[in-house]
Amino acid sequence: MVAFATVLALFGARFAIAAPPSYLETDARPSYSITPSGFTVECRVKVRSIPDAPGGAWDNPRILRCIIPRSPMPNCGDSRLSAWEILVCYQNCGGAMVTFDIMSAGICTETRAPWPMSDPYGWHHLAATFDGATPKVYIDGVLAGSQPCAAGLVDVTGGRLRVGDPYSGEPLPDIAAPFDGQIDEIRIWKVVRTQAEINANKSVEIPVHPDMVAYWRLNGDGVDLIAGQVLTPTGDVSYVLTPLVQGVDISYPGYPIANAGNQVDICRAYSPECSDGIDNDGDGCADYPYDSGCENASDNDESGGQCVPALTNWGLAVLVLCLCLGGALFLARRRAGTLR
Repeated sequence: MVAFATVLALFGARFAIAAPPSYLETDARPSYSITPSGFTVECRVKVRSIPDAPGGAWDNPRILRCIIPRSPMPNCGDSRLSAWEILVCYQNCGGAMVTFDIMSAGICTETRAPWPMSDPYGWHHLAATFDGATPKVYIDGVLAGSQPCAAGLVDVTGGRLRVGDPYSGEPLPDIAAPFDGQIDEIRIWKVVRTQAEINANKSVEIPVHPDMVAYWRLNGDGVDLIAGQVLTPTGDVSYVLTPLVQGVDISYPGYPIANAGNQVDICRAYSPECSDGIDNDGDGCADYPYDSGCENASDNDESGGQCVPALTNWGLAVLVLCLCLGGALFLARRRAGTLR
């Protein structure tokens, strides 16, 4: 009894989801919208699977999504679309990236930061903020992605909030994005939380705050501590031990996903093509100034150019040697001419 109580105090619990389709869902309240007063959403996450390859079984797993209209989901460019979400992007990201999407009147924007591969399957705190000018992504209390972006405000009144959003009949195949892991401590704020505030509360349960609009501790149920909003489970959902008290576990083994390529990248928190060390256009050259397709190091389009010969270390050595030999020969001839 003492041992069990000690384990419970140390590890707490979370919520778990298994076998598609499984998720938690509730109606989106107007207060979940991104407004001029600011916005912050945060949660703790532990994944069992990292996205493996474009079009693979774990393409772009959604952690949290708040969206209107409910169904069917329109494409980017459709003015009916209004949403925000946190996901692990792979499909168009070249690797696992924590991604904060803002979709306002059909205009889709993204801010990204690399998934913490030093501990890929451990517990991590994710937070996203938006002040109307700069979306930011925090991982474990540290600012990991940020870039000025013309993202709009998001009104999700009458929509839905989903935790572990699976494929749910939307027309975009890349939305078939099952989350495989555990989620805890979901909080939505009507203000922009500072890095110090986010970092201070990343690993603890906290008291209800006046600036919160929703807070799910997931301690054995899906009840919101602010307005009593209930996250209703669909499928195989269970609450399990976590490093805090409780949370939820979501499992989607081997769920097939198509690669639709429908993401619209406007804001990026990663290196542009002309400074990422990668030969993005396959012409044998990478980055500015060696690929003439790059206008500068910040250019995000490496295509359309040719290789600019780079001076290697061996080439430099040969050049120096030639200059030295040439100089020595010049001096020798000059001295010989002086002696005559």
